[in-house]
Amino acid sequence: MYLKKYIPKFLQNAYVVIVTRGWAGLQISSYVKGKRHTLYLSEQNQKHGILKLFGYIGSLLILIWLPWQAFAVKPIRLVLDWYPNPDHAALLYANAAGYFKQAGLNVQLIPPADSTIGIKMVATGKADIAVSYEPSLVLAQQQGLDITWLATLVAQPLDSLVVLDNGSIQTLSDLKGKTIGYSTPGIDPLMVRIMLQYVHVKLSDVTLINMPDNLMQGLMHKQISALQGAMRNVEPFTFASQGIKIKQFFPENYGFPMYDELILVCSSKNISDARYQSLVLALTKASIALKADPISAWKIVIKKYPSLNTQVNYQSWLATIPLLSSNPDYYNAKRYQQFATFMRKQQATAFIY
Repeated sequence: MYLKKYIPKFLQNAYVVIVTRGWAGLQISSYVKGKRHTLYLSEQNQKHGILKLFGYIGSLLILIWLPWQAFAVKPIRLVLDWYPNPDHAALLYANAAGYFKQAGLNVQLIPPADSTIGIKMVATGKADIAVSYEPSLVLAQQQGLDITWLATLVAQPLDSLVVLDNGSIQTLSDLKGKTIGYSTPGIDPLMVRIMLQYVHVKLSDVTLINMPDNLMQGLMHKQISALQGAMRNVEPFTFASQGIKIKQFFPENYGFPMYDELILVCSSKNISDARYQSLVLALTKASIALKADPISAWKIVIKKYPSLNTQVNYQSWLATIPLLSSNPDYYNAKRYQQFATFMRKQQATAFIY
């Protein structure tokens, strides 16, 4: 007897055992993938059939346990955009506080070889989900990669262009003839171009240097006059720990449109995976809890990730929590479309240094 007509779709793969006692004896019914299996034991043969009953239940439990275990331990490979840091607060807390586990998820948080590799790993099936940025997602989609938005961690820019506070650069226009270092190909040079255009300076009027590492040292030792790609919730504390003050220029104040800084992306063909929806729900719960009590959350996170326990990270943590999205599953379709149109008009794919 098939019960698909009457059992909700999400329960059709469930495993249920019902034991009832009627006028004719015991009735043991199981429901596996919407199909009913029944064993009857009359009053007369209950004693003689007790071994049969135990064998039936034992076999049923094995059938239940094996596929459930296979589902429960199947990991979600989630590639970060960098080593674990306060930007990943919602992910780290959801993992450390047990939100993922409560949702029946096994989420592996994987640091990448570099910050741009996450999307490529998802596109090639080497990862399930990646932490990325809205501009990078748009570029990837324009290049034909089968990548889509899954959730939002931070729904505003964190990026900034920074200079030394006591240096000769007081306004963006002062960068004319200077050298600017950056870390992320594609989006960083585009952001610099838009910001400079806003103050009537051409990209050709500056020198851009790709410096994936040691950007901070380059600015401190005046090898560059400015660095692009500094996180506004991190770099002020990092520089301050070295006794250095910086001045920040935010791209949204200089002609660059608003965008989601930190998002989760996955393959379009996997967007309906039930595990992913459970992950987003767990992140939502974690974000709400983080905002309610960031200090208690910090203590839980550093217990699981002790390498995070530094003064700079603590300051960054407190600065980041208010910026987290309280609704990670909200997709602002209009703003995403406007941003994608902006990127196409700027021929963003041409600005890969």
